[in-house]
Amino acid sequence: MSPRIELRDYGFCASDTGAWLLRNISLSLSPGTRLGITGRSGSGKTTLCHVLAGVESLTLHGTHTGSILVDGVERTRTSTFAGDKFHPPMSVGIVLQNPESQLFGETVLEEVRYGVHACSEIAATNALRLVGLESFAAQPIRTLSLGQKQRVVIAAFLAADPQLLILDEPTNYLDVAAAEDLFRLLRTLPVTQVVVEHDVERLCNYAHFLLELEKGEVAAQGTPAAWLQETQSDPRFFRVASLLVRGGLTTDGLSSPGSYCVSTDVESVLRNEQPSEFTARGGCVIQCAGLTAGYEKGNSVLKNISFSASSGERIALLGLNGSGKTTLLKCFSGLVEPQGGTVTINGAAPRPGIAGFVYQNPDYQIFEQTVEDECGFALRLRRFPESEIRARVDHWLTETCLLHVRHRLPLSLSYGEKRRLTLASVLAAQSCVLLLDEPTTALDDKHIEDLSRLLIQIGTELPLVLLFATHDIDFALDTATRIILLVEGRIVKDIPRHKLSFEDLSGLGMPLPFLCSVLAKTTPPLPPVGSMQLYKIIGKHHDDTQINGSGNNN
Repeated sequence: MSPRIELRDYGFCASDTGAWLLRNISLSLSPGTRLGITGRSGSGKTTLCHVLAGVESLTLHGTHTGSILVDGVERTRTSTFAGDKFHPPMSVGIVLQNPESQLFGETVLEEVRYGVHACSEIAATNALRLVGLESFAAQPIRTLSLGQKQRVVIAAFLAADPQLLILDEPTNYLDVAAAEDLFRLLRTLPVTQVVVEHDVERLCNYAHFLLELEKGEVAAQGTPAAWLQETQSDPRFFRVASLLVRGGLTTDGLSSPGSYCVSTDVESVLRNEQPSEFTARGGCVIQCAGLTAGYEKGNSVLKNISFSASSGERIALLGLNGSGKTTLLKCFSGLVEPQGGTVTINGAAPRPGIAGFVYQNPDYQIFEQTVEDECGFALRLRRFPESEIRARVDHWLTETCLLHVRHRLPLSLSYGEKRRLTLASVLAAQSCVLLLDEPTTALDDKHIEDLSRLLIQIGTELPLVLLFATHDIDFALDTATRIILLVEGRIVKDIPRHKLSFEDLSGLGMPLPFLCSVLAKTTPPLPPVGSMQLYKIIGKHHDDTQINGSGNNN
């Protein structure tokens, strides 16, 4: 049975900066409660997870105020030491944002059994079945995609049967189908759960109680319906829903996409505003022909991949976990050599440093002592003048909303801030090819929209090819000029953005985002658009109506 957990006026102050990471946090978790935590990047969500897990003294340096109670007793008094072993007051499983920091085994099955004393092979196999990886039991961990690794970590904690299960942004590296499966599974578990998630639509349909953080303090809280009335944030889901129906959202705001229909005036505007055709402004930059690649001899991840891209193109790679998106990016970065076929950038074989590569896991790329030094590292390596380095660093830290943390230790940043820092570092180097692996991971709605605008801007202004892998269909629709769909290492569709249909997307086996689900139900179906495109189209129509109306009045 899970214990009752309470935080009373809890605060945590970092010793290095004197900043309050958490302040005046009060909450109560009854046994079996599902708590959802949301908030912007850097708001204190991960810190709160560490506090609830009881590991804050290992991961954070500072002082705390207030109290933490487990079944009414101070947690420090229910934690005991027997010999050299620490016995916490309850068993806790915490799935971190970076799954690779929690992996120790050689094979998937070994990993799931690793942390559980006397865990049987049957119990471990059952846990893998719950996350859809039963057939991967004998596979080496190193051969898995990051999304598959994340599911292995989740399975390991399910096998441990904890009293409190904490998942810090567990959908970061999962495709949409796997994320939906995970939340369906979580809803069936009787254990007390805490989940950090940026997708508030998903969170509202999962959690009993929501807690929104802003700068370490509670910004809004309550049941999903109560939170919606209290929050001052403006999530993408709610803004889209309010544009589709007259009178705005229902009082609870939790209706499914099937409950919404496009109003007549909005439908008319969307039918008249088709996505525009893109024309490349430069010559061919990257090319691959008959590419076959993988990590083990005789086991290819990519199979007979052929395509080319010209300067100015923004190409989105869409596909499920394990479809080969990351491997394809690594081939263009020079990190993976082809097993067959050819890959070239400006006519030459790619090598590290020619293409700018932003990894899925930002911890792979961060090693300097300050944010500004990290951002300027590649420029110093290439011996740029210090004045130009400062100018470029200031520009890209500003563009990625990181200038205010320029003197911070990069590894002390939140996961979302680290991702923006790796992007700024690559942009500062101004490569002719920019490769982004899941660039929206760990970003809140505002930063995702800022990123989309930034990528469109640099794709328009700079002579480069942008190639990005993503699970976020909405982001791809808003940002890309071209979509490549990958299934089991093969290209099943390579299509200009303006010609993309819902039939094309449905072939991936991924659930459509909220907006697309609504648009697809119209007769005939409206073309797929992203949420930012929707705002732009409706806003333009509104401005035109105002202009035409004032003209008629004159």
